[in-house]
Parts: sequence; C-alpha cells; structure tokens
Amino acid sequence: MSFSTRIVYTQDILSLPSRFSALIVPCNRFLIGCRFPYVTRGATIPFANVTSIWGPAGSNMSGRWGGHEIDVTHQLYPIHSLDGLVHRAAGPSLARHINSLPFVDGLKPVKLLPGQALSSPSFDLTDRFAALIHTPTPYREDLLALHTVADCYVRSMAEVLRLDLDSAPRTWQVVTALLGNGTRAFSIEESCQAAVEACTRLKNGEVEGSHPVELTFALRDAAAVDALSRLLISKGISYKK
Repeated sequence: MSFSTRIVYTQDILSLPSRFSALIVPCNRFLIGCRFPYVTRGATIPFANVTSIWGPAGSNMSGRWGGHEIDVTHQLYPIHSLDGLVHRAAGPSLARHINSLPFVDGLKPVKLLPGQALSSPSFDLTDRFAALIHTPTPYREDLLALHTVADCYVRSMAEVLRLDLDSAPRTWQVVTALLGNGTRAFSIEESCQAAVEACTRLKNGEVEGSHPVELTFALRDAAAVDALSRLLISKGISYKK
C-alpha cells in the first residue's frame, strides 16, 4: 500500500470541505455511541447493570465513570465525543445497524475489542464519508495502551482497504481525529507518539493493498498540530498541510 499523511487544523471534523473515503471513529467496546449522559474523562466504564454514579465497590478515582461529585471540570458530554457526534449526525439507521452486529464470544455486551476495527455504512453522513470505521481505543492504564492505540489506526486502514470504494478517487482519503486524546485522557504527546508509531508501521508496509491511501489527521488543538508535526519529522515521515 502506498501511504501518505496530511495534517489539518479544524474545530469540526464533520464539516471538512472534502468528501472522504472513510472516517475513523474512536468508540467504546459496545459500539453504542455515548452510553451515558456524561462521563468523566479517563474513567473506566462498567459493563452493565449500572445502578449508581460510582464504579465497583472499592474502586479508585480511575474506576468511577460519572457524577459531578467526582470532578466537574473533567465531565464530557456527547457533543464532546466524536463517537457521540457521529451517531447523532448519521441518524438512527447507524444505531440499528450497530445493534444487529454480534457480540464478541463470551464477552457480551462487548462487540469489538480495543485495537480492532469494523466498518459500517455512513448513512446520513454519506455526503461527507463513504464509510465509517469504528475502533475502540484502550484505557490509558491498559497494558501496552499506546501500542493498542497505534493498532487502532493500522487495523482501521486495513479495514478501509477491504471496502468496495469503486467511486472513490484513485488515492483513498481517510480522515481521523487524534485517537486517545479525548475521553480516554491520553496526553497530546502520548497520543501523537501512538499516531507516529502507526504511520511508521503503515509506511513500512504492515497493511497490504493495491490502492494508495492518504491518512489525514484532523486536529483541533494547535499544540497537537505542533507535536505531531515534530514527531513525524523526527521519524523521517513527510506530511502535507
């Protein structure tokens, strides 16, 4: 696969002027958009049967998933999450499609593991993206978390190359946010390190395919633009702006 990289600065990834072959959507393991009305940034989410704002008995701050009593300054709502925005903009057909997908064996209600990727139609977003690629990002404290974030990019690109995009331009255009830097609370530097690891793996041919693909990082923080640019240059990876 011929691979190239672009960086753009934007406050709204869903309003970029170009139509893209695919949008990478960081998501939870349940593929249900925003599972709760709000969540504490970086907090782990209980699987099911949630009856209070607190996590399991004895859990520490990182195991608590919500509640203004915890830390009001780090509350995130659906409008702060790309997954939440995508589910709202793509319409109810996306939710129905996700509901029809099978669970991971023995892990109900999990439908996708961190670092994996799965494509879906873009439904009401079809004028902007030919497809959506859903990929669960890991929690910051997970083992090999940054490597798993890099897996999210790499396996998302592999999923793109399995799509039937005959109407797409010769170079397939894929756009992504900076994975891990949202609800999972990785720092900008950490998230950029994972992104650069993924770009290195993609440049080295880890994903095979016959179509040239350009991965655009749509970043809404100037510090992220600077950090990603610096780390790409340090690894000898060229990029467009």
